[in-house]
Amino acid sequence: MGCDIHLYVETFDPIKGCWVFCPDVEYDWRNYDAFAILADVRNGSGFAGCKTGDGFVPISDQKGVPTDMSNEVRSSAEHWRGYGHSFSWLTLEELLAYDWTQTTTKQGMVDKEAAQRFRETGELPNSWCGWTNAPGYETIRWPITYKDAAGAFYTKTLPELQKLADEHGGPKNVRIVFWFDN
Repeated sequence: MGCDIHLYVETFDPIKGCWVFCPDVEYDWRNYDAFAILADVRNGSGFAGCKTGDGFVPISDQKGVPTDMSNEVRSSAEHWRGYGHSFSWLTLEELLAYDWTQTTTKQGMVDKEAAQRFRETGELPNSWCGWTNAPGYETIRWPITYKDAAGAFYTKTLPELQKLADEHGGPKNVRIVFWFDN
């Protein structure tokens, strides 16, 4: 069973004195490493508790939803109450202050040829699985930076959030509100 994120972006409007929903920011729907970094979800384990590495230090403990969220986000959060989990939010200021250069160790099972290439050249596999009892597979472990593990969240979503911050008075005035379902 997969786990998906429901992520909403809001900016603070100082004239109205409230948070406003911003519908046009892209993010990766299913990057478990980003989920672990944001909210300690699927942290070091995958489906059925399969070990996927040493895990990540989350940016923050889960906070629940903010009391002052926009009407659009409030409506969605209320819809997901009882079905969603790990409700939280982070400002862009918190996201930017986080040490994305930290490293952790990932692990996965690959075929013997990929394992041999990894041992001989350091070439990382382009795919792996958490566990299999099929013959010819073995477990390898490799280091990865948090920013590389976060993938498109780091390379696309954060820059889009920064553009919003430039337009809305800085990183304190941009936040993501999110939760998960599976």
